[in-house]
Amino acid sequence: MGLFEDIENSSSRFPKIRKISDFLDKDPLIIVEEQTDRDFFGGCAIVSLSKIREEGLSKILNKREKRED
Repeated sequence: MGLFEDIENSSSRFPKIRKISDFLDKDPLIIVEEQTDRDFFGGCAIVSLSKIREEGLSKILNKREKRED
């Protein structure tokens, strides 16, 4: 998991986070301070802080799991 101010300026770090997550057999999650409509970037799930505050992280992740099934 990582927390970044914005997606574009931090995007070079996402593949590294993805590789570490793959090694640990965990799903990568990036939390960004800016509002975004993206769900994924560079193989990592993206969630904005404002969306977490609105809905709660567990609810957001449950919705995504249902969409992937």
